[in-house]
Amino acid sequence: MVKEIAIGAGWPEDLVEELKAIRRLPPQHVAIRRLHRLCRALSELDGSPDWLEQWRKADRLRWQEAAHGARRARNARKDFYRTLAIELARSYDAIIIEPLGLAAAAKKIDEQTGERSEFARKARAGRTVAALYELEMAIRWAAAKCGSAVLELTGETATYCSVCGGSAMQSVENSQELDCTNCGARLDRKLNGAAIAWKMANDQREDAVTDFWLNARAARESQVAKKLEKKERILAARRSARTPSDHESTDTSA
Repeated sequence: MVKEIAIGAGWPEDLVEELKAIRRLPPQHVAIRRLHRLCRALSELDGSPDWLEQWRKADRLRWQEAAHGARRARNARKDFYRTLAIELARSYDAIIIEPLGLAAAAKKIDEQTGERSEFARKARAGRTVAALYELEMAIRWAAAKCGSAVLELTGETATYCSVCGGSAMQSVENSQELDCTNCGARLDRKLNGAAIAWKMANDQREDAVTDFWLNARAARESQVAKKLEKKERILAARRSARTPSDHESTDTSA
């Protein structure tokens, strides 16, 4: 229907070229934004068909509905993460987080080897939908409110067997399961990683919690000292601004 729009006399050259370019393209290659731009240009010349104006209004309503739906989904996710984080912070004195390298999950091709990364397309898309950094921030916020320690765990937790400690490889049948090459155990990837993380953190949990609170106290004291120093500088600047200079004192006495 857009291709059948007749070019009117006196139309600007850029509008004519735009309409000719759209006519040469297959329908599936014409962007929605391009149609809206064409519709605005035609409306300024009073040459936009009624059906095109109706489509523009309907498409705008569909876009608003989609945008509002996405906003509601983000708010629901945020509320769920905050509720979960508060439950964890109230139930445990220490929460251990394993930092995730989500930047590596976004790459399709390994720049060093030139091969495809181990993350499938679904996993790369899921990192945005899940928003794990938002969950991590919610846990840190809830832990600060409830007085729980937040510890970071570094090390490999997905390549070892939690039963015998041997090497584990991804199962051919199911990507969410691991097969131990030593004892032959079939392991759930997530549960296995959580079990290894607990073993690694449990041995040094008390010392790690103590160090966390010592560092947190030192950080608070440093922050308070910086605030006091800043306040002293402000007060000193105000006092110097109120005190007349030597030159002004001499002129006044004269």
